[in-house]
Amino acid sequence: MRDAIELNSRGLHPLAMYAAGLAAECMLRAYHAPDQPLDERHDVVELLRGCELDRLGDAARGRLRGPVQTVHLLWHSLYRFADETWVRAHIKRTGAACTKTLTS
Repeated sequence: MRDAIELNSRGLHPLAMYAAGLAAECMLRAYHAPDQPLDERHDVVELLRGCELDRLGDAARGRLRGPVQTVHLLWHSLYRFADETWVRAHIKRTGAACTKTLTS
């Protein structure tokens, strides 16, 4: 996450978004339950479902749900290949849709 913050401060927003989403994905994979199939689709919601949630504890589980949903809505693994204009437009569209849903 430090790298994502640094990239963002340098104005490298698409790469910062990709690094932040990848960090979230890797953290969830670290808690993957060995008896669950490993989701290879970069779906952080499915990765959270496949975690050994008992290892996280109640407080951490509660704090993770909102951020995981945010990453799910705003992050895309294609950011690593994307033009900055596309990433900005995608975030703007998605963010506007999220805001509208929350305020409706």
